[in-house]
Amino acid sequence: MLAPLLGTCLLAPAAASLIPVASYDMLNGGSGTYNYWDDSYDGAGSRTTDYAALTGGTGQLTDGIIASAPYSVVEPAAGPGPYVGWRYNVFGGPYIYPVITFSFAGDYSFDQAVIHFDDADGQGGVDHIQRVDVAQRGVQSFGDPAGSGPTSIGVDLTGLSGNVVSLQLVGADQWQFVSEIEFFGSSLAVPAPGALGLVGLGTFAAASLRRRRSWRA
Repeated sequence: MLAPLLGTCLLAPAAASLIPVASYDMLNGGSGTYNYWDDSYDGAGSRTTDYAALTGGTGQLTDGIIASAPYSVVEPAAGPGPYVGWRYNVFGGPYIYPVITFSFAGDYSFDQAVIHFDDADGQGGVDHIQRVDVAQRGVQSFGDPAGSGPTSIGVDLTGLSGNVVSLQLVGADQWQFVSEIEFFGSSLAVPAPGALGLVGLGTFAAASLRRRRSWRA
């Protein structure tokens, strides 16, 4: 039974796990009392300019650091902080609902995206994320989490596959502060030629074993 089991194991889908982000493109964060930029972004674009186009790199949103305190506590007057902050103002100005396009090194079947952010319940114009527009899936709405402070939401990506996911984040007030965005799912990678050869070998061995047993009978 070893050969059939070998073939089955090689073809079984991988369990859902954290998917590494190869790069993301977006507009940089803005400034208020302090600067709420993506300070560690390593791609093209000015990471010290409000709402500058950032492309081809990664930074604070995928560095594995999830803020455990409100933005008002951990965003310093100078230097990097754990949040990227974007402002939206209905009266005009260079304010946005950010669109973030994530690229992955390979094709994946996605389960969900988890967005970690600060919910200040309107203090300083900072509030929760009330809507996420998934380019390939449509809009998902979220209520105001209980209490205030750092929290997270899970965006359903079931049925979505490929190597690019684009999200637009819509806040409930003027500012939204995000510290990390994680993706979970499983790889759709095709087995390497060597692995396929082993599957074929296992299938051939199983067939040969059945023929020998039939001949002996």
